[in-house]
Amino acid sequence: MDGAGTIEAAQSTDILALPSPDWLYHRLTIVGPADTITRFRLAATGPGIVPWRRDYDALTDHLVMLLIQPNQSGHRTITIADARQLAGRLRDLYWRDDQSALDHYYRQTPRCPLDLHRLVPVPDEILRLGDDAAASRCWLWGHWGTTWQLRRVRDITTSFRVNQQTTRIYDFWSADWSPWRAIATIAATWPTLAARLHPAY
Repeated sequence: MDGAGTIEAAQSTDILALPSPDWLYHRLTIVGPADTITRFRLAATGPGIVPWRRDYDALTDHLVMLLIQPNQSGHRTITIADARQLAGRLRDLYWRDDQSALDHYYRQTPRCPLDLHRLVPVPDEILRLGDDAAASRCWLWGHWGTTWQLRRVRDITTSFRVNQQTTRIYDFWSADWSPWRAIATIAATWPTLAARLHPAY
């Protein structure tokens, strides 16, 4: 599956996209020729951030609608004016957090040794939808196998007695499920490398 043309197909599949996901520990071993391992390390290293493009006006409207929903007794607990004010403050928090993330991304701060967006990049047409769009979650599930960026990614090769020129070992935490689909794409893109993923379920 590639691009926006497969969004409709992806939406028909069941995905794991929980608001509070379970984080699962994984270890990934990559083995191959020394020159290819070097090129892979360079290609895989990135800021560890997906540069989503959020519609802040739509976000504000959505927050207002959530805030003014009646409670179980059918009454509102906040006025529309107060809801708009609170939604505006939340919007500003989202904007500052996003700008900080984008600043890291566009400066390409190389702090993540296994950046899925570098290896299996989210296309522009999906980035424009934002991270909370159903189509975005479907794309991530269909292409990565997880709907969140990997967390606590480390290159732990030096902890093992292996040839560091031909082997790299990473560990990371993945949301709700293993990034099998991303690993399959990486294996197809780098056919001279062997990838072994070891999840700890």
